Amino acid sequence: MSQYAPGPYASLLLADLGADVVRVEPPGGEPMRRIGPADADGISAWYKVLNRSKRIVELDLKAEDGKAAFRALLEQSDALLESYRPGVLDRLGFSRQNLEEINPRLVHCALSGWGQTGPYAMRGGHDLNYMALCGGLVTSGTADAPTISFPQVADYSSGVQAALSVVAALLGRERRGRDGKGTFIDTSIAEAVLPWQAWTMTGMVRPGFGLPRGQTFLNGGVAYYNIYPTRDGRHVTIGAIEEKFWRAFCEAVDRPDWVARQQDDAPQVALMQEVADLFISRDFDDWATLLADVDCCFEPVHDMAEVAAHPHIAARGMVRPSDGDDPFVEIAFPAWIDGAPMPPRTAPAPVSAADVLSGWAGDETP
Repeated sequence: MSQYAPGPYASLLLADLGADVVRVEPPGGEPMRRIGPADADGISAWYKVLNRSKRIVELDLKAEDGKAAFRALLEQSDALLESYRPGVLDRLGFSRQNLEEINPRLVHCALSGWGQTGPYAMRGGHDLNYMALCGGLVTSGTADAPTISFPQVADYSSGVQAALSVVAALLGRERRGRDGKGTFIDTSIAEAVLPWQAWTMTGMVRPGFGLPRGQTFLNGGVAYYNIYPTRDGRHVTIGAIEEKFWRAFCEAVDRPDWVARQQDDAPQVALMQEVADLFISRDFDDWATLLADVDCCFEPVHDMAEVAAHPHIAARGMVRPSDGDDPFVEIAFPAWIDGAPMPPRTAPAPVSAADVLSGWAGDETP
């Protein structure tokens, strides 16, 4: 019971791992159906790629028949993932106490914007706001200003966090045996950003180890770990943190005098400018050819068509284009299991409230 990216991405991961996922949406569907490129049926392709391998049922939880169908789903389910603001389920008649009465073994993951408690619990927000408050923007971007990240870091990382929490709770329940109770998980989109700030916050309390934007070796303050424009307006990256990689790069571009300067204090303004002047002297393809076989942590900034066609991506089977009147690109679960990539997902499958109430059990995985 979620919308946009965080919850749907979490349940997509769970579906990839074998869960039978049923999405409960309000009549007419969730707002994401109307954002992005529309298929012939008027539903967004972006919505569909996030909700593949799931069944979709539209229920009016303010009506008695909708409540009855939802209750029937809860009775059969191992887990409930919802992203309402705190108190919404209570008002609909499905408080924590009611949920425990319906299904004592239910794992209930509440993925809200800011968490179930605290002064921001009822506050609205989106990825940019969560990144702003929880440290995801202050150290990223140029020295002059932060930059908006895309895709949405908080949205997708919170999806991973929610899915992992559900899997852990289910494992714990099974280890407790037949009498194992369910678990209530209170997690938030904003809090998914916080654990990534441990270095930054620790640096804050250690003199000399702060991470001001554009001033350190990981966020644009050094020559050996940076993004550079090429003569034809494209960009390349060099991530030669280790001395051996930086040395290999310097030798490949015939600048051995740069080797010793890797340890110059940051920000390495002069050295960065010299490296920038070098990269902008040739086109993107020239650099890709010259450094292709040099072990120096160099990689061009690929556009999306190049990403999809890249031989390494193709070999791993992660990107799966689909042609037809409504073309789309499926991105597989990013892991191979027992020597093989995940199998293809299926299209979202609508089901009705009547299907649920007729005794349907979640064993007909789409």
